[in-house]
Amino acid sequence: MNPRFHYYLRSVKNISRSILSSRFWAVHSPKIQSGISVENNFFGINIAPSADPKADDFIVERLQELGLQHVRMNFTYDSINGYAERLLERVIAEGFEVLLDLIPPFEDAKSFTLAAQERWKAFLNSVAEKYGQQVAYIEIGSTPNRGRWSGFEPSDYLIAWRIANDELKPLNIVLAGPNVSDFEPLCSIQLLSEMQLQGNPPDIYTNNLFVERVIEPEAFDHRVLGKAMTLVMKLNLVKKARIMRAIGKEYGVDNIVCSYKCWSSKRLSRWSIVPERKKSDYLVRYLVIAATTGALSKVYWGPLICNRDG
Repeated sequence: MNPRFHYYLRSVKNISRSILSSRFWAVHSPKIQSGISVENNFFGINIAPSADPKADDFIVERLQELGLQHVRMNFTYDSINGYAERLLERVIAEGFEVLLDLIPPFEDAKSFTLAAQERWKAFLNSVAEKYGQQVAYIEIGSTPNRGRWSGFEPSDYLIAWRIANDELKPLNIVLAGPNVSDFEPLCSIQLLSEMQLQGNPPDIYTNNLFVERVIEPEAFDHRVLGKAMTLVMKLNLVKKARIMRAIGKEYGVDNIVCSYKCWSSKRLSRWSIVPERKKSDYLVRYLVIAATTGALSKVYWGPLICNRDG
């Protein structure tokens, strides 16, 4: 029988069990927690390279100005000997703590053939040899629940995850994943349960915990189960973060990180004539709320600089 059939069967079983259980949905408060101690390294930011080396100087200067020590950046096959490697080496030399997100090219992820798997393995080993002991953590893959962005289907992502564990864990590299985009707990259950079954739950469970579709950081999400359930479920950022932590703990990981969060200027322009100012307002409010959930160990805003939303 096709192994993917067993995979989907297990996914349905795990998801169904979680839906029927109250531990993920009913017991978590949407209220912030008082008396929370926020670590100095709670806040991080995403950075991206530019063709101009002067941009590296500008990025480092802004990071130092902001007092941020934790940065996250994407790294793929053509990053080696390219702009991204130049920026990576610069921030390492400057003493920043780097969460390096390793991703295969879209076409390889879309069709994760045996040849693509070998290229992925070679890439992992190349990065590990050069930077495995110089970066703080390595994240594997990006948005496996958004195939149109990453190329990955969840089942192929799990192959990439297994290969990464085989190649990198013996080197004592801290691995993060699966970088599920948005609040999609069922996809997180699907992936984390399989990771646990492989014997390789992540050291750090990463999620892009967006709340952009409800506009304000404090709002209850009306798009999860419809407007009629908005005030029943009360799924705001606080409750979402606590549900994600409960899911992580259920499947063997208690370190939950939001590895990417931003607001789109294009979307904010529908609600404000000064979207950049509104973005700054939402940034502060989001980070304060995220810090007081008691569920997240770190949040990476981003991007610091981008042609659209930096």
